Amino acid sequence: MTMTRTIYKQWYIRTTLVFAGILLIGFIATSFGNIDRWFADVMGEWVKIEFIKFWVIFYNEMGFTCLFLIALVSIFIIVESWYVKNRSNKKSKVVILICYSVTTMIFFVYNFIRLIGLLTEDTGWGLGIDPQYLTTNTYKIISRISIFFIETTILIGSIFFLRFKVSKTNILIEKRAWVVAISALIFIIVSFFLLTLILKQSFGRPFYLNVEFERYIGKVKLDENGWAIDIELSVEAQKLEADFPDLKERILNSYNNSGYWTQADRYYKWYEVNGDWYQNLQFWYGGKILSWFMKFDPEYTKPLCWNNQDFPSGHTISGFTGVYYALFASVLIKDDKKRIKTTNILFTVWFISEIIMINSLVVARTHYVSDVWFSFVFCAIFMVTSLRFTNTLATKTLLKKRIKILKTNEFAIVKNKILIYFQDDNKIFITKIYSKRVEKKLKKYLNSLQLQEIHNWKNYYS
Repeated sequence: MTMTRTIYKQWYIRTTLVFAGILLIGFIATSFGNIDRWFADVMGEWVKIEFIKFWVIFYNEMGFTCLFLIALVSIFIIVESWYVKNRSNKKSKVVILICYSVTTMIFFVYNFIRLIGLLTEDTGWGLGIDPQYLTTNTYKIISRISIFFIETTILIGSIFFLRFKVSKTNILIEKRAWVVAISALIFIIVSFFLLTLILKQSFGRPFYLNVEFERYIGKVKLDENGWAIDIELSVEAQKLEADFPDLKERILNSYNNSGYWTQADRYYKWYEVNGDWYQNLQFWYGGKILSWFMKFDPEYTKPLCWNNQDFPSGHTISGFTGVYYALFASVLIKDDKKRIKTTNILFTVWFISEIIMINSLVVARTHYVSDVWFSFVFCAIFMVTSLRFTNTLATKTLLKKRIKILKTNEFAIVKNKILIYFQDDNKIFITKIYSKRVEKKLKKYLNSLQLQEIHNWKNYYS
């Protein structure tokens, strides 16, 4: 494989797209009948098994950090590519040192805060309780420590490989690994913006656990004013009460203060908005700014469990970024046998891990299958789109730069299509029809002799 444009043609990307196609059919099916609820009802019972509960918590915690790690590795690749082009500049090593120092410091500080934060973390029912899984924070502590060591190993290994191995060769430039790295960053930024800041807040879909509050947590008794005064705990919640005798008081306090883990008014399909979409805008991130110039109903209250925002699944997207490890290997390893073997191993590990994460989110009782299936389909399509867009944009930029410094670009005319090449498979399609507008476009990439050759071709066939 010579260039990034052919990445999406590889078997592992095609496998991802085929799997995404299957999930797309499944996602569409969840719009009808009771498919979403059936999966949630069946899979939600699995979390009661302690071994499964640990792995569900592990993957849930991993979803908060794995995206950040891919972003750092992408930045390292971009910086190292810049270094290869400017290694003769004495200041380049200083820039590299600063980059690695700052980014690794941010990584360690972020993880340190997450680890220490468990000592004072209150996720709804006070210190020491994980309401989402009706357990203590023990599994969460073990998971965060384990993930920290795993990701630290990956981070240090990536730095060592890039700094002391790859940067001594020209493979970063020859294979244009920086294009894949930029694609990864675009994927992360755009996905986060669209799904977390737009789609999640648009629907405000309650978690399955909140919809089935009575089934998994307990039946709440309300007074005439609608305040929770007592709760009949479920069998599962009663086990937690043994470690926390004041559990009922904690739950009731959270319930009466519109806490995160309260009872939803009903089940919503993925396409249904929880409440009034327009009025909900005031509760969005930055919603206070909107209230300066938009009129909202002062008596409108936030819908029950609107903050859950389980559709679509952000964790699925975070875990999906792991596919870029395989993509990085495909453009960074020079030896053919090692590249194929390493890429296949990394993809297989990621694919299995992502499938486990998708299922674990449903088992966790916070997501429906429609949430995770939609997110996987979105990621698969957008990954290919971002790779092609980034590669085309990079190719156009480099072709313009080459012609400015009087370097000749290659071109070909295939079936009346004018194609301009950069490094074998990287090409940009200009047009099928030759015109003055096209001629202006061609001047950006070709010299006068090449333009004349195309002009002669046009006259010959016209």
